[in-house]
Amino acid sequence: MFKTTLKIIAVASLLTAGSHNLTLSVQAAEQVIGRVIGLEPIYTTRTIQPPHQVCNTVQVSSNNNSNFLQGAIIGGIIGNSLRGGSQVRNRNTGAWIGAFIGSNQSNGQGVRQEKRCHTQYTQTSQQVVDQYWVVIDVHGQVIRKAIWAHNGFTNVRLGQKIPLRVNYYLN
Repeated sequence: MFKTTLKIIAVASLLTAGSHNLTLSVQAAEQVIGRVIGLEPIYTTRTIQPPHQVCNTVQVSSNNNSNFLQGAIIGGIIGNSLRGGSQVRNRNTGAWIGAFIGSNQSNGQGVRQEKRCHTQYTQTSQQVVDQYWVVIDVHGQVIRKAIWAHNGFTNVRLGQKIPLRVNYYLN
């Protein structure tokens, strides 16, 4: 009904415009129901950098100063209790001997294993569905409309009937 009225207005305005050398423009809109006859994905290339953990076992030299200090303290106590000679000299000699023995008590190694981790980012590209071309049949006319995809999916299905607003322009 609306289309018929629109056509009558358009023809009347063309006849009137032709006789007076005037150009008349008619604009109208109509809501129609169309049927989805096709869905075509529109792909976009996205670059992502997902993080991942990389761990290695490394050898670390063991700086074990605690054994050195413990030996010096114990050696100083032992040297202080020795008789003969100066107590200060005995204490210092005992501390040096104790420190030397203590520093050599690091399990005979001086190297230990340690796990070290860090985060790396690997850049990759992937094709994702960003939009869809929805192909719609409206009374024999085929219309293509792009719609956004949500996480690669759309809520439109083949055969589904959907409402459309169609604009008409006549000059």
